[in-house]
Amino acid sequence: MASNGKQTLMEEALAASKNGESFNLPGRSDGHVAFLDATLVNGATTVTAKVQHSPDGVNWFDLVSFGALAGVDGNEVVNIAVGVLPQLRANVVLAGGTQIATVKVEVFFRERS
Repeated sequence: MASNGKQTLMEEALAASKNGESFNLPGRSDGHVAFLDATLVNGATTVTAKVQHSPDGVNWFDLVSFGALAGVDGNEVVNIAVGVLPQLRANVVLAGGTQIATVKVEVFFRERS
């Protein structure tokens, strides 16, 4: 039997680019979906976000790249159709004028028994 899980990889107001803390997925999970929600305080700010995965917490690889949000609030959902390594983190890059944005990056998954 499967149960649904959700992990928030980052949820905070940012004034600079940042890598989020890493999260260990349950050993048996599938059906991964990534979600980005960003509120831009300044119309000149651009947010570029990714979900990265790692086998060991040292070497990170891009798993999902969200479309860039430039000067507008927005959100995006991406289904992940490839195998996911056991550790995840968010990578958010801010660029432009006054670089302030509130960013939430989450991953949803099914835990298999």
